[in-house]
Amino acid sequence: IHPGLFVIADTTTARSIVTDDELRAIGLVDSNQDGRLERDGQVLQLNVIVPAGKIPWISRTLVSWKDVAEQRGIKLVIDRLPIAILMDRIRKSQFDAFMVIWRVQNSEPSFFDLLHSSNANQHGRNFIGIENDQLDKLLKKLNTCFDVDERRVIRAELSGLLSDLEPLTPLFRHVGYLG
Repeated sequence: IHPGLFVIADTTTARSIVTDDELRAIGLVDSNQDGRLERDGQVLQLNVIVPAGKIPWISRTLVSWKDVAEQRGIKLVIDRLPIAILMDRIRKSQFDAFMVIWRVQNSEPSFFDLLHSSNANQHGRNFIGIENDQLDKLLKKLNTCFDVDERRVIRAELSGLLSDLEPLTPLFRHVGYLG
């Protein structure tokens, strides 16, 4: 976990926040008491697109996600796609959820390209399409700040705002060195 930036969602708390009445209001019910949420008789299903190939941490994460989804009454379907097709579907917002590796080339990234509203289109890198003025201001502030302690405070603000907006859940940040 990158301190001050990434937040891990607590699925138990998240599920307890949504009441059965709220689920019914959007058409989700467990009509046959089997533990699965349904809409119009169809089990709630989320399709997650991921890169094809054997990426161990993605496989381990998806097994865990499937278990958690099952416990919450959701069928999780994993679709492994070649990278060109995956990126095309992401750019066209043709997914329920996706998992990718965002490679950032320096040790203190600004995340501007990945999260700023100006990049929330089919040609930018803001694949999730998040547009938020407060987030944009924090990203610009982070881009112009060179003080390490102040950057940490800005990243913590970003983390809190992203957690509130919840368009994504970064799992971790791996730092590697090439030599």
